[in-house]
Amino acid sequence: VHPYKITKQKYGKERWKTYYRNEFGKLKAVERTKRADLINYLYNHYTGNSENKTVNAVFEELMQHKKTVLNR
Repeated sequence: VHPYKITKQKYGKERWKTYYRNEFGKLKAVERTKRADLINYLYNHYTGNSENKTVNAVFEELMQHKKTVLNR
């Protein structure tokens, strides 16, 4: 459960803003122009899903999958 408010800015262009704690425990702000984009960002943050995986990370996931699921 996300513990911080998600707010719509009252000035300028429409922006949605909230806060989250990064991997070091530091409170960080995040803004998106669409509420759905902000929700997607938070979902990826809390579930560990990353849209910007490195080639090495994908390779390691593949090797783990082959080892555990495919028994190779």
